[in-house]
Amino acid sequence: MKITKQQLKQIIREELSNYLNEEDPVMGQGKSLADLIEDSALIWGVRENVQKNPLGAWAQLINEISKQWKTARNMLFGCRREPESVECQTFAVIQDYINNTLLPFTEEPGELLDLPASRTTRRWIRKNYMKLKDSMKYVPPSKKLDDILQTKAWKEALKKGGGEYGEEFDL
Repeated sequence: MKITKQQLKQIIREELSNYLNEEDPVMGQGKSLADLIEDSALIWGVRENVQKNPLGAWAQLINEISKQWKTARNMLFGCRREPESVECQTFAVIQDYINNTLLPFTEEPGELLDLPASRTTRRWIRKNYMKLKDSMKYVPPSKKLDDILQTKAWKEALKKGGGEYGEEFDL
């Protein structure tokens, strides 16, 4: 069977395109970052186009939910008045993680945040996919303040001891 040069080029283009658009098995169940954040981005009013710039949309989403965590801390449990309660200590540990780890991580990609999806962006997403996926456990299912208590991060923190002062645990 003979293949013309044009047919060979077409086959190579298709294979390359499939490879570049293929989901990395490490990314868990074949979900792209856009698929992972799309519903949450819609709920949280992220202005960035999720499909064209998933990394920028993700960073906006994390910034939005960090504000919600700050608000919920005082509105739900009155943590300004009773900072020693288990709930307030849990909020303090989670808020500390968001402020000192998660928010700085949203700035790591630098100029990639402003660019539409490219090979470099996809490479950065693949390299950091587990961290990106893990960050989604801080995203409440809705903007209702008490939905913070439905997040995986909140449930895990309570299971690990409520974040008593001085106690360290991985979120």
